[in-house]
Amino acid sequence: MNAQEHLYREWLEELESRYESEAPESMGELLFHSACKFGNRIAVDFFEQGKKLSFLELDQQVNQLANGLRKIG
Repeated sequence: MNAQEHLYREWLEELESRYESEAPESMGELLFHSACKFGNRIAVDFFEQGKKLSFLELDQQVNQLANGLRKIG
């Protein structure tokens, strides 16, 4: 894990500790909670392409997509 991933993980853990008692209200929140709890565990496995994404990687990619969609309206 590089320094950026380590900082991201610490940030996720801090936020997760604030919301442990609340159930996720959206898919985004569910993914966020999953990233906090499961971190580098495999979330998605594209067998045919030979690619795997961890919960953290999936959360990062979903956030990038969401931010891009917000920018274009």
